[in-house]
Amino acid sequence: VTAYFHENEQNELVFSHAVAKGGAILNNSGQIAQGNEAYYDTTTEETILSGSVRVTEGSRQLRGEHGSFDSKTGVSRVVNTKAQNVGTRSNDSRVQVLLYSKRAS
Repeated sequence: VTAYFHENEQNELVFSHAVAKGGAILNNSGQIAQGNEAYYDTTTEETILSGSVRVTEGSRQLRGEHGSFDSKTGVSRVVNTKAQNVGTRSNDSRVQVLLYSKRAS
């Protein structure tokens, strides 16, 4: 993780953003977001994830190539941005949603 700082109007160093490469995991109240890379902006409190993104909450999981995680609202989004050829599956741009049901014991 690399942290970046800037000088504010009072000439103080202030944390502005962080970049993680080689794997990033975020955990916010049981919602776990993972990706190959992450960019966190302290102003918006949003993390942008890229590369094999997974967001898991309980027994639900979203998978895609890119995603975002808003720390203020707890809202996660997962998208795929591959080129899409209409009528074919060769460059499929769908997001996977996995839902697991609990078995009665």
